Amino acid sequence: MRDRNIYHPVNIRSDFVRKNAFELIINDHDPLRILCKSITVVLPKTNAVQVPWISGVMQLAGRVNQQYSFTATFLVGLDHQYDSWRNLYDWRNKVFNHDTGRIALAHEYKKEATINIYDVTADEDSTGNSLQYMIKADGVWPTDIQDLTFSVEDDTVLEVSANFAADKIWIEKFSK
Repeated sequence: MRDRNIYHPVNIRSDFVRKNAFELIINDHDPLRILCKSITVVLPKTNAVQVPWISGVMQLAGRVNQQYSFTATFLVGLDHQYDSWRNLYDWRNKVFNHDTGRIALAHEYKKEATINIYDVTADEDSTGNSLQYMIKADGVWPTDIQDLTFSVEDDTVLEVSANFAADKIWIEKFSK
């Protein structure tokens, strides 16, 4: 049989990772159970630093001072455990309580987060899941819960978006 991979960069028996099979877990002594609809992770960037050299300019890698962050959109459920609006609001008030003016200490509001990306077409492993990638974040806290607009013409599910800061974001696991 002829080798089709010469003409097809992806094996014809394989598939691509789907962007809709993921979950966000906010770790704590009582983990948040929030329904996440979408996540945009801002990964660190590398800066090209120009250095004078013998016959011109050479470029070396340099560090960019930017914060680690991600934005997530959550669906608001009716049950208390899935009421992401309440959960985010309570967490935001732990950071800075707008009613009392109290600013909390970092250990009171910073949490760990895990973003798991699954392959829905893959076989399950010995643990019973098809985890492809795991992104970890340390020192996560909400910096901004975006404004909500209510309208009588709109009967879709309520969504709440929030921006999060993190001390560090890294990819913990790649698929085999």
